[in-house]
Amino acid sequence: FALVSWNARSLFNHDLRLRRQKLSYLKQAAAGATYILVQEAHGNEGVCSKYLGLLRVHYHVFTSFA
Repeated sequence: FALVSWNARSLFNHDLRLRRQKLSYLKQAAAGATYILVQEAHGNEGVCSKYLGLLRVHYHVFTSFA
């Protein structure tokens, strides 16, 4: 199995260009991963569902937005 851990430092950033870059990086990192751990995503369940659509099909997503 392969584990990917990444501190995204605001994955769901308000800056559209930066958000796209981070989501692209996450999708590339996920390509060979069994488990993906993302810290510091900064968002909520709705934002997570919207931007991680296809990843949520292939992975179980557990979140904790406080």
